[in-house]
Amino acid sequence: MKRPSDFYSKANRRPNRQVERVYNAECKPCTSVRMAERRARFADQADSRPLPSSAICCRCKIEKPAEAFALNRTKGNGLQSTCLDCHRDRKYGLAPGEYDRILEQQSGGCAICKQPCARERRLSVDHCHSTGRVRGLLCQNCNAAIGMFKDDTALLFRAIAYLSGGGV
Repeated sequence: MKRPSDFYSKANRRPNRQVERVYNAECKPCTSVRMAERRARFADQADSRPLPSSAICCRCKIEKPAEAFALNRTKGNGLQSTCLDCHRDRKYGLAPGEYDRILEQQSGGCAICKQPCARERRLSVDHCHSTGRVRGLLCQNCNAAIGMFKDDTALLFRAIAYLSGGGV
């Protein structure tokens, strides 16, 4: 009898923000074998196959340039089926256009340092890891800093005291 830990799982967010754990029907070793076979099947074609100039996102149904999709050489056209925007929105439970609304509220910059995002790099969606609630959009540096402090406000206050000359 196999345990739940023998299967890959993912947290499936429901519209009411409740998290439900969903397990794959296939165990981890079987999944590894199947994926290795799939990679081997596509490996010889991966570099010779040209990428399309555009693709249609399966979620928003809009044709977008190839740069709007993540690469995935195991897919037939070499691109993920959903665009980066739809993937981000689904991952964080954002409504369509909500990212742009938050970005406008933040005057086009990071919620902490207020620096505008570089054109090729979008701001990261900052969220509470326990509730899943989106807090705002952060640049790479601020997002990494918050992550290093593990969202611990007491630790952040001690860091502020230290930087302010309070010492240890």
